[in-house]
Amino acid sequence: MMIILDLEGNLDLHGYVPLYPNLNNCNFDITDLCYLPDATCKSEDMDECTEAEIKSTNIENENPNPNSDEYENHSKSKESFNESTIKYILIFIIVVIVIIGTICLFKKYDCSYQENINNNYRYRPTERNTNRITVQRTQITELRLNYN
Repeated sequence: MMIILDLEGNLDLHGYVPLYPNLNNCNFDITDLCYLPDATCKSEDMDECTEAEIKSTNIENENPNPNSDEYENHSKSKESFNESTIKYILIFIIVVIVIIGTICLFKKYDCSYQENINNNYRYRPTERNTNRITVQRTQITELRLNYN
């Protein structure tokens, strides 16, 4: 369904033009109307609505919340919510990935570091060391036997 709206020359009209999703052809020349930021149809002579004009029109139209910057068929807070929510979710995911990556990297580094320490300082008995240990154990055993 295509809507055509020709209001040219209606000097008594003021405020913002409501958003009509199917409004494709319009003429608002020589009026005191302004267009909303999301308007798809606007005339060359029109100005973008200020916040004061939006609030004034909301009061005249008996909007339940006339001081808001919301208007018919549009809510800035919903768009902002969706955009900011997506932004924060993406930031959260990136932070989690960085944290997980950092933990994995440090654990891998720590394990290889500990393995190197263990390999470098591990006691490796040689034939000479083994003989000493055996001799020492024998002497201790003999000493204990002498005390009993």
